Formats: sequence, C-alpha cells, structure tokens
Amino acid sequence: MIAQPYQLYVERRDPVRNMARFYALSIEPTLFGEVCLTRRWGRMGARGQAKCHTFEREEEAVQLFLGLLRSKRKRGYHAISRDAANRASAPVFRVPDEAARKLASNNGIEMASPNSRATA
Repeated sequence: MIAQPYQLYVERRDPVRNMARFYALSIEPTLFGEVCLTRRWGRMGARGQAKCHTFEREEEAVQLFLGLLRSKRKRGYHAISRDAANRASAPVFRVPDEAARKLASNNGIEMASPNSRATA
C-alpha cells in the first residue's frame, strides 16, 4: 500500500519557439496490490501520451519519480500550483477600458493590460 500520494504537474513554455508542454507524474496503487507510476506528457491543450510503470515496492516507483523530476527540471520544466494552472487555462483578452475589465473580472475572466500581448 502507498504511504502517501505522489502527484506532480510541470510545464515548459517558450513563446519564441512556440513551445507549451506539460508533464504529469503520479504514483497510485493498482487493483493487484502493485504500485503504478503513471506519466502523462504532451502539448498543452492536447490529449498527449501516457505510460504506466508497475513496481512491487513503493520505493522503486519513488526513485523513478524523482529521477524523472530531476531530468525534467534540467530541461526547463517548472512546477506550478493548481491555482496557477487554472488561471493559465482561462482565456486572456485585451480590453482598453477599465469598465470592461471590471465586468470581466466579475465573471472570472482575466484581462491583459492594454499595452501587453493577449494570449489564448
């Protein structure tokens, strides 16, 4: 049985190279008493790919989990909080006047400043 849940979501963004990637890791028990390390990766907004590694001991799964995390950090991936992930998925619009910005914030839409680039 797993002592504690392991879940991680990291992203790598580079607007110059049109790069927006995610990598998710989780360790969960299987129905057969084994431990499964599930990896999901791909372009943000797409379904991506997934792979499951099964282990008999939790320690083996944690070692692979930490090794994958180290390699992703070396490649420029950064962990983000769930709140930031939810805000990042919300559309950002450019609106010139303050009244429209206030109306949008009341409806949960994040607005960019008039001088910044809008992203979708």
